[in-house]
Amino acid sequence: MANRDSRERSPWPALSGDLGGLNQRLAERIWARMFVYRHDRNGVFTWLSPSVQVVLGYSPEEILTNYHDYLTDHPMNREVDRYTELGLRGVAQPPYDVEMVHKDGTVLTLEVVEIPLFDDEGAVIALEGMAQDVTARREARRQLERLLEDKERLLAEVSRHQEQLEAMVAERTREIQTLIANVPGVVFRCDVRPSWKFEQISPYVENLTGRSVEDFLSGRVGWHDIVHPEDWDAFVSVVEDVMAAKGALDVQLRMVRTSGEIRWVHQRAQVLRGPDGSPSLLDGVMMDITERFRAAESLQRAQKLESIGVLAGGIAHDFNNLLSALFGHLQLARLRKHDPETVDSHLSVAESAFEQARALTRQLLTFAKGGDPVVRLTSLSDVVERSARMAVSGSSCRLDFDLQEDLWPCAVDEHQVGQVINNLYINAVQAMPAGGTICVRARNWVVPATDPDEGDVPRVRLEVMDQGAGIPPEVRDRIFEPFYTTKAMGSGLGLATCYSILKKHGGSIDVTSSPGHGATFAVWLPARPGATLPPKAHPVTVPRGSGSILVMDDEPSVLAAAVEMLQLLGYETRTASDGEEAVALYRRRMLAGRGFDAIIVDLTVPAGVGGLEALAKLRDIDPNVCAIASSGYSD
Repeated sequence: MANRDSRERSPWPALSGDLGGLNQRLAERIWARMFVYRHDRNGVFTWLSPSVQVVLGYSPEEILTNYHDYLTDHPMNREVDRYTELGLRGVAQPPYDVEMVHKDGTVLTLEVVEIPLFDDEGAVIALEGMAQDVTARREARRQLERLLEDKERLLAEVSRHQEQLEAMVAERTREIQTLIANVPGVVFRCDVRPSWKFEQISPYVENLTGRSVEDFLSGRVGWHDIVHPEDWDAFVSVVEDVMAAKGALDVQLRMVRTSGEIRWVHQRAQVLRGPDGSPSLLDGVMMDITERFRAAESLQRAQKLESIGVLAGGIAHDFNNLLSALFGHLQLARLRKHDPETVDSHLSVAESAFEQARALTRQLLTFAKGGDPVVRLTSLSDVVERSARMAVSGSSCRLDFDLQEDLWPCAVDEHQVGQVINNLYINAVQAMPAGGTICVRARNWVVPATDPDEGDVPRVRLEVMDQGAGIPPEVRDRIFEPFYTTKAMGSGLGLATCYSILKKHGGSIDVTSSPGHGATFAVWLPARPGATLPPKAHPVTVPRGSGSILVMDDEPSVLAAAVEMLQLLGYETRTASDGEEAVALYRRRMLAGRGFDAIIVDLTVPAGVGGLEALAKLRDIDPNVCAIASSGYSD
């Protein structure tokens, strides 16, 4: 808005004189909608044209008071004093709207144009202005804005009021085009399939894709040229779903620039339909969210690094405790070597610590998706009771079992599900540091089928309930997230591992809790009603054997333990530290006519040839090779 020359003269002609030859009827129509006025520095009208009586109902003599007397309390009038103050400083103001009251009480909207009036010394002594009744025009504009929300209704209204609205539509169109040209995104309109041809597209598309507007409008470039090939099928599927469901398109996808650079966009669009309801056009906008996407990725990486730090601290803490127990009791066993009963007691505790360390390793492997369940029909009651004894030992908590007698068998990995139940017991114990009762309930449960063509789903529902302080809602919502923990030295893996294990079993887990009322964790597992459990295993005497076995492992302690065990069982052994050495030993024995009866290989050797590669070479040497694979992973 440019300022006018401080000495600009008043543009208003003398109203009492000749109208310059204008047709009298036209003049009357003009003055029926506007009046000219002058007010002093205090806002008091000092002169008004006679047409004020036509516009506001007051005679020029009646209205010679302060203009505030005729203003409403509409928010638009809050700016009037500011415009007046600037005008009195000699700054000509752009046209602005005010709301005034007609003598008969009618509220009118007037468009005001004012200029300062200067004396001979250049000081502003008054403001002169013209006020035009634009009530009908402003109402028409508001109607137009409402009509734009519904194009079909807009077109119907425009057809009925075309003569009155043509000029306003043209003005509004120019405003929209200016707005679209300045939007930091691509506004488009295109045909629907099969052509997908663009009818309109904003200039920002050149920044986003590196291609010109003309390329798109001419049909030389289309959607298939800019959407990433890996996202194309999904994009087409989403658009077709939207066209069929009469909804709105809201999707994120990748686009490829002419330089090969990939940009992420957020696209929102609406399907326009013809009179028969069939899709005809797609109107939408694409916003470049690449930087936002990269920022989110950076944040995720930072959070992962932070989580790894928390995880490492928790694991180090747990392993240090277990290793301290293991080392301490082994030392005690050595010191008490002349007391077999005491030695056996210390070795039992050390073995228990070792089992806990191995369980922690299994937990890590399961969470890392490296441990698929090895399922067998199992009595969940046995697993529940066996896990409980170990979890609550040494605490002030007691267990209250309520297990249905004829509980259905479940096809589960007993070790992994035992790990889930053990984690839930440990959580319950930690929730009640002063002690309390852990209620454990198991029931057969039939879940109704969601698909009429499928039968109901038999499940076993296991609940572990504590009497602790409860779980706040903000914690409950994130409790199964990996690495999320509220414990100072926790790893955040316990419940995340439970979730992972149960998901692999086709089961699920949920929690209900409120502060001050404890927590209930519910586990659902697929059941096998009517299935027969396998007979329980009985201890057997390990048979001794004979023959030669080649053992390959890159860990010396593991290698030494395996060799000693095999030798105690009566086998001759040879060792190799990696696959390359194992293949060489096996080849020499074969050439000497004394092959190995079996070979045990470690599948993973980080610094050398692993078991799989070695076995491939061994089959070339001996197609009948007998091999046993050993791995730190459960699968």
